[in-house]
Amino acid sequence: MRKSIEFIEEGEEVEIDFSGARKARGKRQAQQISIRISPSVLNGVKNRARKLGVPYQTLMQIWLAERLEVEEDRARALTDTEQKKETA
Repeated sequence: MRKSIEFIEEGEEVEIDFSGARKARGKRQAQQISIRISPSVLNGVKNRARKLGVPYQTLMQIWLAERLEVEEDRARALTDTEQKKETA
């Protein structure tokens, strides 16, 4: 389905009806932080991100999230082991 496009002159006032527009889904909320990272580590992350074709900050966020999951799993396993010892 093609819609016709009406061209306007530069500077011409235009009224646009947004009443039927859908609300745009925004990006997930993210909190901006500042951290100090050694230049060699930052360069390594940037190089890896470039090879993967992703922004380096996105790669850092992915890696942090993955590591957090590993650490949470490890903590749960330790808690489970301690609870088993207590009940034995």
